Formats: sequence, structure tokens, C-alpha cells
Amino acid sequence: MTSPGPTQDLAPAAELDLDFRGRAKRILLLAGPIIGAMLSQNIVNLVDTAMVGQLGSAALGAVGLSSMSHWLAVAFFNGLGAGVQVITARRVGEENPRGAVGALHGALLLILLVVIPFSVTLATQAPALFGLLTSDPRVAELGVPYLQIRLCAGAFVVANVSYRGYWNGIGRSSIYLRTIIVIHTVNVVLNYLFIYGKFGFPELGVTGAGIGSAVAVIVGTLLHTVMAWRHSRRHGFFGRGTLTAGLFGNVIRFSAPTGVQMIFMSGGFVLFYRIAELLGTKQLAVTNVLVNLSLVCILPAMAFGLAATTLVGRALGARQPKLAARYGWDTVLLGCAAMLLLGGTLAAAPGVWLGLLMNDPAAEALGILSLILLGLTQPIDGVGMVLSQTLIGAGAVRSVMLASVLLQWVLFLPAVYVFGVHMKGGLLVLWVGMGLYRALFAVVMVVLFRRGAWAKIKV
Repeated sequence: MTSPGPTQDLAPAAELDLDFRGRAKRILLLAGPIIGAMLSQNIVNLVDTAMVGQLGSAALGAVGLSSMSHWLAVAFFNGLGAGVQVITARRVGEENPRGAVGALHGALLLILLVVIPFSVTLATQAPALFGLLTSDPRVAELGVPYLQIRLCAGAFVVANVSYRGYWNGIGRSSIYLRTIIVIHTVNVVLNYLFIYGKFGFPELGVTGAGIGSAVAVIVGTLLHTVMAWRHSRRHGFFGRGTLTAGLFGNVIRFSAPTGVQMIFMSGGFVLFYRIAELLGTKQLAVTNVLVNLSLVCILPAMAFGLAATTLVGRALGARQPKLAARYGWDTVLLGCAAMLLLGGTLAAAPGVWLGLLMNDPAAEALGILSLILLGLTQPIDGVGMVLSQTLIGAGAVRSVMLASVLLQWVLFLPAVYVFGVHMKGGLLVLWVGMGLYRALFAVVMVVLFRRGAWAKIKV
């Protein structure tokens, strides 16, 4: 049976009289599947980390550097997900479902023309690029094949992010959840088979982890395409006339700033890993584990932010700026509550979490205080994450990009290098700096949202 069209269950004008409980229900109905998908992603990240962690600190460091490098390589193009969602949500508010499909078509066209040749070409340069990231030959030996495999599948990662933007934008986040669960199930099963050589499969170690991840995202793209054909072909999916030159330009306009932000964000994390590597291989391994644990906390907040992107965008499309503002603040409150719960579990039992994910007692001891600090700062980080996504949903992509890039590259990264490496402050200084940087970002997002200029942006 074909699902209802994307505009049937979205009526912003009818929501003006809702109280907080009513708005919270709307937020949770949309955010719930996204949260499930994000938690699924984090569980898989932790399972992958635990699997690779059994191979030793060098393997863990190699996967950490490779994963961040892969993130950097596709970061700009992953901005397409935000661009698609911004436009889709606004078109749904305007009751124009074909325009929503056109935004997705624009992203898929860019992937075919640009992302595929770029990612494959970059894969051939992986040995030279990886040599810039580590001075440990064993880490490089393990990391290069993994990175090459992940880069060759980079276009499928971008396609999945673009589909996510479409599903979230039309209020069908449950489809995204079902698809991501399939992706993660395939990923975990293949990782188990290829990393350890189970049931007759070759024992490939770190390279096997790369194969499992690559095959999983390819399966995901195929499934997304089938689901879009089933649910949206009556609105023009894979049909003619949905993508105009103006709409294609808008996809680029709202994707590019977010893409730039993601380049600098991911590049900053690669540099952060490099700074940690300068402290030692054990510090690098701990940093990889702490980053993955932080994603367990931050991605649910990002899920609330993605829900706000849709709710704010469609409220503005229906010319209801007051409703958009209400949804923004309500989502911050709910997101911070989730961050408090998850961050508290990290701070309460740091040794347990590190022991689960590492097989190196000396490295585990290095990370205890940093993990406590990470857990305690999660609610503050949630404010910045949710409001940044809310502002992106309103079209204020440039303001968010500038704040993120300047705080990270002008303040945070130079400071942690100087105080952590040059002045020998060690690993804890790196994570104190991370907490301060995210707190400042949250303050800037609050100021930008309170000013209200975002409500006047045309999409």
C-alpha cells in the first residue's frame, strides 16, 4: 500500500494553538525515528571500535585516522543532506511536493557528476595522504587499505545522507530509521565475518572492517532508492519536470555553506587526531574511543536538531515565524534532557566504558578524567547542536558555518596544540579545550537564534 503523501500529515497553521505538550509530541514523533537511527549509528560505531580494538592500539589508531580522513573527503558533499532537507521542508510547508522531490533529484545529479569521480580519484592518492597524518609505519600500513575502500564507497555515503534529508524533510523519518537499521545490521555482520575470518571468510583484520562498511552503505543506497520509488513516484521521483535550474541552484546555495562547515569540522577532527598522535599512539587510541563515545551523546541531540530543521522550515514555509521560534526552543529543551542522561552515564562509569572498548589497561587509565569531563559537558554541547540545526533549517547556513569555522580553527585547535603538545599539558588539556570550544559555540548559537533574523530568509 502506498503511504500518504508528504503534505497530508503536515499542517503548520493548525499547530499555533498547541501547548508545550502538544508541540513536544510533534517533535518526538519526528525526532523519535531519527534518534533511533542515530543511536543505531552510535551502537555500530562502538561495536566496530570494540571489534577493531581487539586487534590492538595500532589498528584502533589506524581506523580512527582513516575514518576521520574519509569524513573529511566527503564532508563538503554531505552538505547536500542539509540543503535537501531545508528546501524539502519549506516546500512541504508551501504544499509543493514536486518541489521537494526536485531537491532530491538535484542532489543525486550532483553525486553522479561530481562525487563519484572525485572519491575514486582521491582513493588512488590515499597512500600519500595518509603519510601526512601519522609517523607510525604500522598505523599507516593498516590504515591505507581501509581508507581506500571507504573512499571508493564515498558516493553512496553522500547519497544516503541526501535521502535522509528528503525523508526527514517530508516528515517520513521512520523510513530513514528502517533503512539505517538494515545498513547497520549488514555492517556488523560483515565486519564480524571479514575482521576475524569466521564461517570460511578470509581473516582481513582492519581491511575487513573497511569492506563491511563499504558494502553496507551500498546496500543502503539501493534500499533508499527502492523506498523512494514506492513512496514518492506519484510526486515525480525519477520523473521529468521536478528539477528546474532555479531549484538546482538553491540546492547548491543551501548545501555549499554547510558543506564548507563540514569540511572544516572534519578537517579539524583530523588535525585533532594528529595532535593526539603527537602525544603518543596510546593517546591517539584513547582519543578515537572518546570521540566515538561523544558521538553516542551528540547524535541524539543532532537528531532533535534535524527534527527542528523540518519543523522550523515548514512553519516558515506556511508563514508562521512564531511557531518556528517555539519549535526551536522546545527542541533545545528536549535535546538537552537527552544529552544530560547520556552524558551522565559516561561521567558516572568512565572505567567501565573504556574497558569495554579497549584492550590496553595503560591507555584506559589515560582516558578516565577526559571521559568524565566529556560526559559532564554534553548538555551544553546539546544547546549548540540543536540550535545550529534549527538555524540551518531556517536557511541561516552561512551564519552557522562562520561561527563553527572561526571558533574551531582560530581558537580551539591552536589552543590545544600550544597547551597540550608544546607546553606538555597532555591528553586532558585536549579535552578541556574541546569542552570550552563547544560551550562557546552554544553561546553564539543562542545569540543568533534570539536575534530572529533567520525568520526573514527566503528559500
